[in-house]
Amino acid sequence: MSKRWFAFLVCLLSILLFSSLAVADKNESIYEISGRVKLENMENMVNMQMSIVIHYFDPNNQLVGQYGMEYKQNTMDWVKLSGILNVPTNATTARIHFHMNSTGEHGKGTAYVDDTALVLVGI
Repeated sequence: MSKRWFAFLVCLLSILLFSSLAVADKNESIYEISGRVKLENMENMVNMQMSIVIHYFDPNNQLVGQYGMEYKQNTMDWVKLSGILNVPTNATTARIHFHMNSTGEHGKGTAYVDDTALVLVGI
């Protein structure tokens, strides 16, 4: 599965972009999550971090697990973030969140997220 994301303007201290995807409901499936991020013209983004967080839900939409990775740089070229995920046994949905947080006031800049993928690599 692959998703393409477009640029969004950072105009708050925290921004969130997410997508929900079905995951194989086999025992402890293993997926690779990956995506590319690029941040431009960050201003007043004190203690800024870009995170990819995955929440897993069961058939009743109850949270059954989570995983996260983060990158802390104010301005950069495209950087690939990736990780291996062990999906909980009873998970049927993975919600992928892209977070940007800062403790600065009146932060602004542009963040790009692209080429995101969640790929089954083992069962």
